[in-house]
Formats: sequence, structure tokens, C-alpha cells
Amino acid sequence: AGFRRLLLEQRPAFEKGKRVHILKSVEAILASRLGDHEAAFRRAIEAVALKPRDESSCKILIAATRNYATVNEADALAAVDGCATEVGRFIILGVAQNHYEKKDYAGAERIATRAIKLDPSFADAYYWRGAAHLAMGHLNEAANDHASAIFINPRYAKASLVGPYQSTLENSRDALRRNSGDAEAYAAMALTHAILGRDR
Repeated sequence: AGFRRLLLEQRPAFEKGKRVHILKSVEAILASRLGDHEAAFRRAIEAVALKPRDESSCKILIAATRNYATVNEADALAAVDGCATEVGRFIILGVAQNHYEKKDYAGAERIATRAIKLDPSFADAYYWRGAAHLAMGHLNEAANDHASAIFINPRYAKASLVGPYQSTLENSRDALRRNSGDAEAYAAMALTHAILGRDR
């Protein structure tokens, strides 16, 4: 209660300094902590709408969406229609991450594809769709999506992809130990090496 009162007291200062997006983000966090996931989701949308390039606000929106989508995914996705692209893509990404966490990789791939259709330059959506493809064993699709994520945003280069592809590389090596003529294992290794930028 004291924190909420402090927020209300500081609201004029936030508004005067054009930092209302911070206030909305804090309200979203507070609502989430209180278990009101719908209010958290709505405040987070308002924060990103005010300042779409604020990374913290975007992360808060993704987290709020993941919590809200657990109980009402349809409403979370319906909210996209009334939002700008910059906001909608983060809502969709939050729903895709929610599916991925539940190990519903096909659902994660389908929802991430929706984010890509909304914004074809959204590297995060390519990354998560690639992660879903990788989890389902669709190596070519995973490689294509991760290459797109890296092309759009180089922060996804190698370091963030080493972990997931390392297990693919180890599985391919195991398959080749069992059957040295396994063409699929050779193809998987070549693809993995290409993504990781390594020589064989």
C-alpha cells in the first residue's frame, strides 16, 4: 500500500518529465506481484505504446503477456488488433514463449510465425521460432530462422546459439559412431557447423 501511495504521489513528476512509460511499467510489475495479471498486461501495453524502443518496458510486456496468456491466451492475442505493430509483436512473442515453456513447440512455432507476419524484421520472433524448430528436430528450418535472426540483429550471433546446437552436434556424432554412413547425421553436423561458424 505504501509503494502504491508513493507512485501516486510521484505521478506528476513522471508526467512532467515525460517518463510516464516508467510509471506504467512499475504499475505493471506491481499488479503482477499482486496477482492481477490482466491489469499488469494492460499497464505494460500502455508503457510500450508510450515508448516502443524502451527495452525494459518491452521485457516487462513480454513477461506480463506470458503470465496473462497462461489464463487467457485468446484475450492476449485479441489485444494485438488494437495495438501498433511495435506493441503487438511483443504481445505475440510473449504468447509464443509461453507455448515454448510448456514444451508446446508446434504452438510456439505457429505463434512466432504470426509475429513474423506482423513484423518481418523482428529478430526475436525468428530466434524463438528457430528454437521451436530446433526442439522439434527441424534442423533446416531452425538454421534458416536463426540465420535470419543473426542477419537482422547481430546480437544473436554465435554465443546465444552455441548451447542449443551443441546438443545437436553431440547427437549427430553419436549417430555416426553407431552408423558411419548416416547421411542425415552428416547433414545435421554440416548445418550445425555452418551456423556456429566452425570448420569441421
